[in-house]
Amino acid sequence: MTLANTPAAIALSARTARTVFTSWGVPGRASTLDAVVLVVTELTVNAVRHARSSHLALTFAMTDDHLDISVHDEDPYLPALARPRPAPRAGYGLAVIAEIADDFGGHLSAGHDPGGSGKFVRVLLPCPLP
Repeated sequence: MTLANTPAAIALSARTARTVFTSWGVPGRASTLDAVVLVVTELTVNAVRHARSSHLALTFAMTDDHLDISVHDEDPYLPALARPRPAPRAGYGLAVIAEIADDFGGHLSAGHDPGGSGKFVRVLLPCPLP
């Protein structure tokens, strides 16, 4: 899904993620579905705040083995993973995403888009989710 890189993309990505993941059978328990939607929201927030790009592409894929959540943008700068501290919470979105991914046995990665400019930030979570 391609979105304009504006604050409106944040709410749209969260609504879309909840709809898609529910239709795919991601467990509706708050602890699972809400965590997965939070990952999508934080990835989108990070792109909206930091990527110098007119648009971003949000992709979801699910196989028997994993759930793949990615945000792609045209900015080649790779984000650094900040270590969480007690306060303030701002600026630690990727660290929170990494913690959520780790809690579910998955991982966060970032890299340059193959064959093009820009980058991706990706979370892989093993399936089935709890």
